[in-house]
Amino acid sequence: MQRAAKVLSKMKLSKAGVSGDHIAVAAWSQAVGKTIAKRTRAVGLFDGTLVVNVEDVLWERNLHLLRSQILGKLNEILGTGKVRNLRFALAAPKIEPQREEIVRAYDEADSIADLILRRIYIQSRKRSIA
Repeated sequence: MQRAAKVLSKMKLSKAGVSGDHIAVAAWSQAVGKTIAKRTRAVGLFDGTLVVNVEDVLWERNLHLLRSQILGKLNEILGTGKVRNLRFALAAPKIEPQREEIVRAYDEADSIADLILRRIYIQSRKRSIA
């Protein structure tokens, strides 16, 4: 019961109450450790099956092989019978933000190597247009 208290104290839940689903999700990182918890995310508990999102197929296969050990650890933390099965699902791939490429039209001032002369040229061109 001490471990469950540790898990609950780390969770940021409303005071309305804690469901078994929340406890099982919180116990996931405690059961598998930091390394695996970084690569996975427990989604929820559905009819005794804890659904876990994983990064890629390799992690899915490796965790599938460790299923019985993970189940044992989860039931040790939560109590026997709470989690009866594990289901690993591939998470949506992380897409890094991309910068928009700015396409500039060719400007004849770009061919002037000296920065000061280029600036003078651009300013005089603006004055002549205005």
